[in-house]
Amino acid sequence: MYYAQRPTTGFSGQWTNSFVQFQFFAAGILLSTYLKGWEPKWNAALRIGLFITGVICWLIASMVCEINADAPHLATIPQSITGWFLILIGVIAMFLSLYGAPVKYMPSKLAYLGRISYGMYVFHITIYWIVFNIFKNELATFSESIGLLEWKNGIGSVIAFISTTLLAMLSYKCFEKPFLKLKSRFTLIPSRD
Repeated sequence: MYYAQRPTTGFSGQWTNSFVQFQFFAAGILLSTYLKGWEPKWNAALRIGLFITGVICWLIASMVCEINADAPHLATIPQSITGWFLILIGVIAMFLSLYGAPVKYMPSKLAYLGRISYGMYVFHITIYWIVFNIFKNELATFSESIGLLEWKNGIGSVIAFISTTLLAMLSYKCFEKPFLKLKSRFTLIPSRD
């Protein structure tokens, strides 16, 4: 409600504010506690339906409730509450659509992105800030020279995503993996690592 009452046309802190994002952490913890390691054996049609439901929730949150990264404060209080709830439902639906799916159906590159996703989460906002603030003039000029009208959602996003992924890969290999090796000493429930 705080952010909805303070409209802005720029990027909003709600995207990186832990109190706003707490619902996603809480939902993940509650879902994990509820599932207790149970993996569904759902058929492909149900999984595809869940994934499409998640995408639809996100589209409604963005297009109807106006929850958008570049202008998130244009939403009213009811739109903001509804929009963030739809994003939460979408995340849960997408997660459940993939959870417990046979490994043979999971592309290895997508599985690897999941493995390094924590690093991507940690580094993405810094990388995006660097790309969109420090190099914006150079990227705008380059985009214009190759015929792209808008650099942020084009070349800027591609460079930021690739940079974030590379940094997350490096972090996983040099920092996270050594700690994961220690996990077996303290683990009560074995994981797939």
